[in-house]
Amino acid sequence: MFWSTNGTDRIDFGLKSKAVAYASIGFGTTMPGTHSAIIYALSDGTVSAGDFFLKDRTASQILPSTDQGLDFLTVERTSDGAFILEFWRPLKVG
Repeated sequence: MFWSTNGTDRIDFGLKSKAVAYASIGFGTTMPGTHSAIIYALSDGTVSAGDFFLKDRTASQILPSTDQGLDFLTVERTSDGAFILEFWRPLKVG
């Protein structure tokens, strides 16, 4: 994982993970009640990513969100199965 601000009003993130089903980056001090960017495998073998709110630790409490201002740049899976996720978000989120 990497991140940088480059003196701007946003922060850039990158993640490479050999996870099987999903990988995520959370923004908070505890898992419940935080926002997260999650990259995950679909049943057809492709991948997707999204902005989510983690209401609790169970899958049914991972809710879609749009209030982080995430902009996804790279969402892919490599030939060796690693997830690649690159995105940025504003340094100050509403």
